[in-house]
Amino acid sequence: MTACGQQPAEDLAATLADAFGGPDPIVTGEYRLGDVRHITADSSRARRELNWTPQHAFGTAVAELIRTAWRFLARGRNSVAASG
Repeated sequence: MTACGQQPAEDLAATLADAFGGPDPIVTGEYRLGDVRHITADSSRARRELNWTPQHAFGTAVAELIRTAWRFLARGRNSVAASG
């Protein structure tokens, strides 16, 4: 079972743009070959069956994702893989 906080993809794009100091995303309705056009996720089953609730706010979780990625890139892939 995959859990999520039911956040629209546009929110993720805007949060990432803000974190990196980039411009707001522009939604054109167009797509590129290979783009994922529709992604849906619903945490209601996990909430119902497991009494699950998100432990981190969306923005906090995205910020941690970015910090982790930066650390990974700063150390180099070989050093991260070697450390386990």
